[in-house]
Order: sequence, then structure tokens, then C-alpha cells
Amino acid sequence: MLNASTLRVSFLDQIVNFPKLNIPLGPGRKPSITMLFYLGEIVMRLLSKPQVKESVLYSPQLIACLEKAGLFPKRVKLGPNRVGWVECEVLEWLEVRLAQRELLN
Repeated sequence: MLNASTLRVSFLDQIVNFPKLNIPLGPGRKPSITMLFYLGEIVMRLLSKPQVKESVLYSPQLIACLEKAGLFPKRVKLGPNRVGWVECEVLEWLEVRLAQRELLN
């Protein structure tokens, strides 16, 4: 079965000579990447901890527990004090929850 993760990996595998990331520096000279572009198209968007918290309505502590249990998408370490989550993985996780809701009704 084909899912979003498979499609994402397949798409990135098809790109020849994928350029190295040039991470822009934000205020305080910290990396502030939120999207990955290729030929003007958004390939991937990263969500910050506050954005994930707002999207799923869970506390950061519960998100960390779910990650450790393998029940929530894993974070991506962007720097020594910066993490992000791949937006399509978080949205896919939410879609599964919505589908479960529909099955229960």
C-alpha cells in the first residue's frame, strides 16, 4: 500500500543532484528554516514545537511520551537547541485519528 511517507521518499529519491541546504539565519543568528524548496516548489515544511502543540492540542510532555512509544512522528534535530516535525507526517497522524473517529460512529 502506498502512503504519504512512501511518496515523499520516492519523490526525493527521484531528484538528481539535490542541492545542499542553505539554512538562513534568523534573529540572534540561529537557524530559522521552516520549508525546503526545490525548483520553486515546497518539498517539505517543518513545524516548530509551538506549531505542533497548537495543531494536535497536546502538551509538549505528552508529545514526547507519544514519540518515545512510537505513537507520534519523530522530531528532526535542526541544531543544538532546535527541533521540528515534518508537517505531512503530523497531518497524516491527525488523519488517522479522524478516520478512527469515523469508524467509531
